[in-house]
Amino acid sequence: MQIKSYPLARIFSGDKTIPNPILNRLGIQVLRMLAARAMYRILPASIDERVESYVKEIKREGIIMIHDFLPSDAFEAVRQEYKRIADNPTSWNVFARGCNTQQLAFINSLDPAIIPNASTYFFKNPIIHGIFSAMEKSALQDLRVTMAFERLIQGSDGKHDPETKFNSDIFFNTHKAWLYLDDVTPEHGPLAYVKRSHIHSPRQLIAVYKDSCKKNEGSRRIPAEEIARRGLVETLCVCPKNTLVVANTFGYHRRVQGKAPMERIAAQIAVRVHSPFQLLLRSRS
Repeated sequence: MQIKSYPLARIFSGDKTIPNPILNRLGIQVLRMLAARAMYRILPASIDERVESYVKEIKREGIIMIHDFLPSDAFEAVRQEYKRIADNPTSWNVFARGCNTQQLAFINSLDPAIIPNASTYFFKNPIIHGIFSAMEKSALQDLRVTMAFERLIQGSDGKHDPETKFNSDIFFNTHKAWLYLDDVTPEHGPLAYVKRSHIHSPRQLIAVYKDSCKKNEGSRRIPAEEIARRGLVETLCVCPKNTLVVANTFGYHRRVQGKAPMERIAAQIAVRVHSPFQLLLRSRS
């Protein structure tokens, strides 16, 4: 494939990678990362004072954990609605993840009448929306948003779950929130996050360049050696129920292999811009 025949729109899109060997050898993926981050920094952010401290911590560390996020009665109402859909097989989309099984009940496919509290207290929560709007520098209606209940069932048949290896979702900032509906211990397969890995570094850019020159069409997988060379360490999100976790999933993260047959259950929201290169254009419109 020649450079001149490659569509420019693909380069300035939200595609995770550019499947063009020549462009990758010229460093196009690194340039996309740097350009996306530069545009992000240029844009002003409107920050609700209620979420200002949360936003500062996410910008600094890449992740935040907020215990006792909901009032106890609101949390129990959300939890009871999860239980009502938990045993209904038609509610769930099932994905095999090696020895583990991930089940997602997408909110847009559920009857709103059966989850009024989950919608009010979590999926439409103004604090969560305020964090997302500030971190993405964009109103939620302009973002790609996925909302779901999640049930992650730990297996033991020896098959490798690819999500237990560190990865970076995409080449620009993107965010995800989980409200854990039960306690999360190491046996439940907790999220592991490498704090400050969302911050660009020369070693990271070199590693991205090398990876882009190989065939890599999905989320970037991060070898443990790269994390060690950068002097970073992982943090396990082991926490009590009713903990909200918000993370920049450009940063390095994975799930730890738990112990069968434990289940990790949560309500979750994932957001990202359609393309980081559209942010500046929208701000001028």
